[in-house]
Amino acid sequence: MASMAYLGRAVVVALGVGLLAPTADASVAQLPPPAKLYLALGDSVSAGSGAGAGRGFVDLYYAYLRDGGHGGLEQLTNLAVYGETSSSMRDPGGQLERAVATINGQSDTSVLTLDIGGNDGAYGQCPNGFNSPPCPFRANYTAIVQALATALANDPGDETFQVMQYYNPASGTGSAIEATYNFGLLGSDGTVDCAGSGAQSGLNDLVACIGRDHGAAAVDPYPTFNAHGRALMADSVHPNEVGHAYIACLFEHPDRAGSGNPCEPTPPPVDLLAPQIGLSGLRRQHVLRRRGVSVVVRTDEDSVVTVSGRVGLRPGRIVRLRPVIKSIRADTRTKVTLRIRRNGMARIRRALRVRRALRARLVVVASDAAGNSRRVGRRIKLVR
Repeated sequence: MASMAYLGRAVVVALGVGLLAPTADASVAQLPPPAKLYLALGDSVSAGSGAGAGRGFVDLYYAYLRDGGHGGLEQLTNLAVYGETSSSMRDPGGQLERAVATINGQSDTSVLTLDIGGNDGAYGQCPNGFNSPPCPFRANYTAIVQALATALANDPGDETFQVMQYYNPASGTGSAIEATYNFGLLGSDGTVDCAGSGAQSGLNDLVACIGRDHGAAAVDPYPTFNAHGRALMADSVHPNEVGHAYIACLFEHPDRAGSGNPCEPTPPPVDLLAPQIGLSGLRRQHVLRRRGVSVVVRTDEDSVVTVSGRVGLRPGRIVRLRPVIKSIRADTRTKVTLRIRRNGMARIRRALRVRRALRARLVVVASDAAGNSRRVGRRIKLVR
């Protein structure tokens, strides 16, 4: 098991020097250091599906990283998208592009985590395995990790870059689907190594080996979930809160992979400093008439709210909604509408000719003045 990878670089900080009157002492105005950021990328597992608000592994890991003894990080940005594939992550304006922009922004990205690929198999893109045609995962994952590593190399300070291998969601069932998952994750040789080729290399082989080649450390929850089976699962795909706690523990201590109980699996309490978010509004909306999707947002303190979303047309095909950023007052119900671009409306209209309804997934992130943030999601049925 690889240890955390730290990409160290010396950083020269330019200090502005102001010259006072000739008889005064010279003074140096030192700029404050950029905030240290944890940037999380991935699919519904990184988004926290299966756990309560603030109890997904990303939130738990961030609570660990905020401690001064573990880095003292100050900000969390979670860009994970439900249903994301390695292909959709690379879409123009998608998660990868936004991640690189975040790394290149004002904050100092200190920790970056990535989980992606599970949905490539779920949507039927890899019928012969993750390393055999027509599966696009190897090429996509290489491009994703390379782009992130390049951006991190130009970011100030030291970074920890971690990539997550996948657990078998059917562990312990003894079913045919458990064997199918094992083939997809471990390949035909049933092991994770970098020596195999073709069908010998499963999803976890590619994650570990491609990640290693670009300076990232692999985090492996497979043995822990294999030891506990269904006790760590919220549904047929997503971990429950104990499962998320174990994943967070393995990100904190990747050397403990292989243990059935790497840590005490008790999630810490939800961070009470972050704004509380309430969502309301119609669960069924006439999308062709509205030309957008709406949600009513309420927070318990003044917040900057970012609302993003997507409409699923069919597996692997989506229409992204135009994101909205809005400042809202505490305890004020505010309607936010995400508009749909013209070409997106045309695709939705065609899809509704053959389907009675589509599903939209909205993600709302509220941040207060101190930088504390909370994220919640909402599903909406779209009809003609």
